[in-house]
Amino acid sequence: MSGTLFYLIGARGCGKESLLQFVQQNLYDNTHVRIAHRYSTKPNSETDKERYTALSRAEFNKRLHGGKFAIAWESEGNFYGIDQEVNEWLAQGYNVLINGSRVFLPMARKLFAHLVPVYIQIKPENLTLRLMFKHTNQTDEIRRSIQRECFSTDQFNAPDIVTLDNNGPLHIAGNRLLSIINPTFSRKIC
Repeated sequence: MSGTLFYLIGARGCGKESLLQFVQQNLYDNTHVRIAHRYSTKPNSETDKERYTALSRAEFNKRLHGGKFAIAWESEGNFYGIDQEVNEWLAQGYNVLINGSRVFLPMARKLFAHLVPVYIQIKPENLTLRLMFKHTNQTDEIRRSIQRECFSTDQFNAPDIVTLDNNGPLHIAGNRLLSIINPTFSRKIC
């Protein structure tokens, strides 16, 4: 028996972390779902909602070369890794959610037999507003994020990708995500 890896992808600022927090808060006593923890060389920020453990580059490399990560990737000059516990959870039949990388999706498909990519879709104008609120003095970075999102959207039309609209209230997209990872959740919390 093997669980399914739900691999969340989308632009920076599309709400992946908010959705993961919503799921975690609304799992109640369900023991069939796990949310993977990330490690990163990205410094922690007070304005950033991302949940991860910040590591030095040396510590990250030590863990990477020691086989501590199930998957690891580089994005925008930072390195990210997901702990090996993901493989243990999947082998035990748990469904697992991770905040993944769009660029790493092809490799993740090769590594995990039961993978469901969940693309968090957001309109460019909503993404702009969220990024401006989050990063008030980083207009160049906001522009690059919007360009990356607009450029990469077409690659998420593959038949195995589940699209989740996150343009409205968080609870709507959050409930939809819960129903994707386990259809019985929607009946409990709606």
